Amino acid sequence: YANRVGLLVASCLPAVAPARAGEFRVSSFGFHISHLIKPPTLHSSLLFPYISSGMAMNDRKLKEALSDIVTGRITRSKHELVLNGQPVVDEFIEVLIENGFHRTVVGNVEIDVGERVPAFFINESIAYFGWVFWEKFTRDKARKLWGSVVRNRKGDWAIQIPPTKPTPIYANPDLRIEMDADKPIYL
Repeated sequence: YANRVGLLVASCLPAVAPARAGEFRVSSFGFHISHLIKPPTLHSSLLFPYISSGMAMNDRKLKEALSDIVTGRITRSKHELVLNGQPVVDEFIEVLIENGFHRTVVGNVEIDVGERVPAFFINESIAYFGWVFWEKFTRDKARKLWGSVVRNRKGDWAIQIPPTKPTPIYANPDLRIEMDADKPIYL
């Protein structure tokens, strides 16, 4: 199956190599935008874009591919934003803004306990997807933070950004959704 960006659906591909226990590294678009994704559980197929390395990527296709990441049509996780050895971070930020994401810091994201807001953290040429939410410890104690969907070996968020750090993120509060505040690890 192929669509405008060359999406293929496959249940198991030899090009998908293990990155570490329980995860696979998928180089999407054929040009090093990588994702760390968990192997499928309920779904028997992985959906990812693939454009052969010999095929040139024009601006429209690049924008569509980056939009697929931002909107979640591609598993939002860890994405290496490099095309033919050149970073495409500026293009990714442009697509974020077009999709309602704004540059901010965790402390400025207005959110209530029991809600989460999608956000990206960009570190050099790598974009990490995560959520801004309140981590509830007790009935009276909680902290707001951004936590990546990429996990560490203990199963916790590999990257955490508290509201006291001036680290920029790109968040879209209009896409806030409800969550179980007592179980934030299951984001």
